[in-house]
Amino acid sequence: MGNIELHKMRWCQKFLFLLLIGIQGQAVAFDWVLRPRLSAREVFSDNIRQDNTNKKTAWVSEISPGFSLRSTSTINTFNMNYRMQNLYNAGGDGGLNVNHQLAFNSKYKVVRNRLYINARSSISQQNTSNQRLVSDNLTGRNTTTVSTFSISPYWTPHFKRYANGIVRVTYNRVSTSGGQSNISDTNTYSQHIRLNSGRYFSRVQWYVDFNNQQNQNSNGPNVNFQQSTAQVRTFFTRKLSGFVRVGHQNNQFQSTTNSNKNGLYYTAGLQWRPSMRFNVQAGYGNNKFVTVNIMPMRRITWSTTYSNNDIGTNRGSRWQSSLRYYTRRSNWLFRYSENTVTTQQILLGQQATILQAGNTNNNLPSTVRRFDLPTLTNEVFINKRADLSVSFKTGRSRFNFNGYRSRRTFQVSQNNEDVYGGSASWSWNFSRRSRSNIRLLWQKTNGQTGFSNQRYDATIGITRNIVNFAGSKRVNGLVEYRYAEQSSNSASNQFTENRISASINMQF
Repeated sequence: MGNIELHKMRWCQKFLFLLLIGIQGQAVAFDWVLRPRLSAREVFSDNIRQDNTNKKTAWVSEISPGFSLRSTSTINTFNMNYRMQNLYNAGGDGGLNVNHQLAFNSKYKVVRNRLYINARSSISQQNTSNQRLVSDNLTGRNTTTVSTFSISPYWTPHFKRYANGIVRVTYNRVSTSGGQSNISDTNTYSQHIRLNSGRYFSRVQWYVDFNNQQNQNSNGPNVNFQQSTAQVRTFFTRKLSGFVRVGHQNNQFQSTTNSNKNGLYYTAGLQWRPSMRFNVQAGYGNNKFVTVNIMPMRRITWSTTYSNNDIGTNRGSRWQSSLRYYTRRSNWLFRYSENTVTTQQILLGQQATILQAGNTNNNLPSTVRRFDLPTLTNEVFINKRADLSVSFKTGRSRFNFNGYRSRRTFQVSQNNEDVYGGSASWSWNFSRRSRSNIRLLWQKTNGQTGFSNQRYDATIGITRNIVNFAGSKRVNGLVEYRYAEQSSNSASNQFTENRISASINMQF
């Protein structure tokens, strides 16, 4: 463990050094806010390994120092949240485990309205396979540390009234350490160039766009995605316009299906926009599509696209949809997408959910883990995903609901995964310094190889804010009970577990 942890710390030090070099020239203009944190927790579990064939009761002790660092100015936004999780007796093995957890993002204006640099990073622990899910780091098994880093400088040139553009280069890295992970460490190099017509072009508008992404894997074949597009649009009237779009796809990845085809594509069509609340656009060619945008009222927006492509990834019929509705007290969001992606792209897209400093709920989670991630693999796969989320708040309560389904088709093995489930939570401030939290989760995972898991999680806790404790005004205590159950057609994946925990969390 020592060599792995040393490697992690050196990686973090290099990252922080490069970051500070980039901002030191104007650091005096920033308003930095540093808030150290410390949490301590004691957990009792009647099945700490989450394994019914080898049950073991255990007490697990956790001490986790951390900090948040924030800055906001006219030229920079910076947000870093770090925690070092120290676990004694995780998995009941009597040892000490150290886990690093990080959430970071930053945007820096090098030249106002011209040159910017975005950066983000995360460190979290994830399940290596969705055939054997474990709740968190306290179980001491079937987990790997996932580190992501991204830096993206981009230039936004303006050519008077004739054209506007963006030129962006991006470097991403995804790496894992520890556990039985089958995913490669991946370096991704991306280039994006786009040029749009300016205000000088009123009746005829145009754009050209180029995207290139090269994924270099340490273990396994590389993956390349490339697309070039050009479009010209002519406005016949204020409500009716026509367009011609041509482009070229050049994608390189291993596949035993015919879901990808490279070559030239073309589409020609019309757009009708009778009002600001409704428009429909349709194009015909070897790549065809229909898009409908509806805004029946100010608080509802709905966009749906159906396409049927002969060229590109995910050929054939394809749907994309997004619906949002909000009120003064609630927010409703539905999304459906079909994309050809890699596991590394999924990991880059998710941000570690370590709670931000200053959040009203300061009890940090024991780990940052998602149960709906794909099995960590180097295969490219088609991901069809639907998400529905609802949040609602009253004077003292906040409710959150989420439902999801992901259907994945892997392009080499042709294995399928079907993951669907939902979660709900209720936070109730029943007194000025006390609140209750109830969280429920259900998920079912099916695979083509025959495995099937079904999981239930239920948690109830009481949080009490403590005033002027140890010189800090931001202190809370938490007592929590958690029940987890997993049923499976594999006996080794079945378990039930009861946990009771008590923790104290301080922010200075």
